Amino acid sequence: MYAAAAKTAIRAGFDGIDIHGANGYLIHQFIQDITNQRTDEYGGSIENRARFALEVTDAVVEAIGAERTGFRISPWGTFYGMGMTDSKPQFSYVVEQLRKYKLAYLHVVEPMPYEITAEINSDFIRNIWKGVEGSTFISTNGHTRNSAIETADKKGGLIGFGRLFMPNVSYSFAHLTVTDAAVLPGLIFHSEFLASP
Repeated sequence: MYAAAAKTAIRAGFDGIDIHGANGYLIHQFIQDITNQRTDEYGGSIENRARFALEVTDAVVEAIGAERTGFRISPWGTFYGMGMTDSKPQFSYVVEQLRKYKLAYLHVVEPMPYEITAEINSDFIRNIWKGVEGSTFISTNGHTRNSAIETADKKGGLIGFGRLFMPNVSYSFAHLTVTDAAVLPGLIFHSEFLASP
């Protein structure tokens, strides 16, 4: 199903696809111990809970190539009853395995800025993903213009915006004016936001 959808997207003119392993959707439910209560080869251990996500990735990469495939995770997300007590061991394993594919990117839903602590942050994922040739780390969730620039400068990768833009397309560049062109490679702007309102 995922491979067929990926092939269809490419035939329809998409540049690539984002495997959605976040926000309480199916893949995320398999990864999380709080929802995955299976006792077969897809449940129980860290490796088994990651199996479905990795099988989906295998199928999609085989169908369209790793260079056209990204993967989205939300280790700290609580949508739809998610929220492991300790997500680091599980997501460390998932990201270590995803790293082997050399995907186009890893898209990480970070904790909201007010939730970040020494224990609750995505730096452990950045450290695992660092050095994947031809790939990048995309940070998203609650970024402001200043936090986006600071994150890109200090930690690298790209910054994704969604929440502020989806309901307010005219919000776009009025609040994200960048005077230093050097920071532009660290920011993602979706084409629909570049058009004049």
